[in-house]
Amino acid sequence: MATSIEEWRKLRAELSNTSAPDLPKPARFACWALVGLSLLGALLHFIHFIVSWVSHRNERRFFSCNTLGYRRPVLSTILPATFTIHALLNLAAMIGLLTDLSSARFRGRTNAIQQASYSLLVCAGLFKTWDIVSRLPSLSPAFAPSRALIKPNHLPPKLCNAFTFFSLILVVILPVPCIVLTSTAIDTLDNLTPALVTTIDTILVNATNAAIDQASHQIRDLEAAADMLAVHTRMLAGLHLLFTTVTLVGFLVASFALARSLRAQVSVFRDSLEYRYELAAAKAKAAGVTCLPPARVPVRARFDQGSPYRPLCGGGELAAFALKYAELEAEARQVKVEAGLLIIVAAAFIVLQLCVVTDAFKYPTRTSLGTILLIAIQWACWSWAGVPGPLLGIVGCVYASGLVPALGKAENVEERQLSLESFDRAPSSGMMEQDWQPKLE
Repeated sequence: MATSIEEWRKLRAELSNTSAPDLPKPARFACWALVGLSLLGALLHFIHFIVSWVSHRNERRFFSCNTLGYRRPVLSTILPATFTIHALLNLAAMIGLLTDLSSARFRGRTNAIQQASYSLLVCAGLFKTWDIVSRLPSLSPAFAPSRALIKPNHLPPKLCNAFTFFSLILVVILPVPCIVLTSTAIDTLDNLTPALVTTIDTILVNATNAAIDQASHQIRDLEAAADMLAVHTRMLAGLHLLFTTVTLVGFLVASFALARSLRAQVSVFRDSLEYRYELAAAKAKAAGVTCLPPARVPVRARFDQGSPYRPLCGGGELAAFALKYAELEAEARQVKVEAGLLIIVAAAFIVLQLCVVTDAFKYPTRTSLGTILLIAIQWACWSWAGVPGPLLGIVGCVYASGLVPALGKAENVEERQLSLESFDRAPSSGMMEQDWQPKLE
């Protein structure tokens, strides 16, 4: 505790910088840029949600159920809705941060909003992981689960559905006590700091014993509130670190399993397509017709009646097989891209939470509360609202508008199962003569 006037004056200067640091103009400009990006992201995700809700009349719900009884999230509706709310919370957190900086004080509500937005982002990761898991061979009717590691009868639908919903509730509810306690501690510090500054001003004018005793009591209360804030902040960061790590690991494991299954399907489709093309090409060659090889088959939306690529051997059959093959290849690539993007975003949040848990900022000896909150909010906002959020909103709007056809990966799983079953059987000689003759038009 301070004993001289000079020490009291130094303590007062430190307290003035503890609640809210002086933000340089570039950092303040970055905050306003985040406000604009958050607003843009909220608008894009809301448009994506509205377009998806209007265009998918049969999918106007947030969860669906496959033929095996396993529920899965409808990502075309639930993710845009989640990202819209998250972007609005990010926007509110940034506006609250700028307001607090203008008034030279931090309030607990700004921290509460930012932490709630992070819990919502973890839920979005769980939704995506849930969707990937629901498309695995053991849980989806699109695959034959004969060689799956987890059999459907070993994981009953009711148990699986209850576990996934419980995980979502846990991610939302469990951090609430820590959020409340940290926000309360911030408000306590916000109230104690000005009172202590006023008492120190009195001591600087007239150092009476009563003023010094009052300052000593306020300093003890301030230290207790700071210790409570440090403990609960680390607990909250630990929870978020646990949720993020588990979600990331689950997503990567499920994505690897799905990518392996898709590669197996792609191999089956490619072999079947090439085999059937050779059969049809032989028939066409005997008739003096040159066929388009499967490698030059046009992509989706070109298999129409007016397509200039009509000389495809086998007509509609091979065109349908080529389309399935192209869709599976695109889906396998999409799974890899999604895994890479999720790793980057999750790694940014994991590093932030690790810094808080390990006290890398050295609060309160080296870094003030205001500086830590400023770093945490800006770091979290830039990790998602800065680039990934608006970019994903643009991509979602493009796909929802129909400018780029989406992959029919989860909606037509029964149809894919039938296609796989037909591909598993090589055509017999009778089929060669009857079913696989080239359609010469």
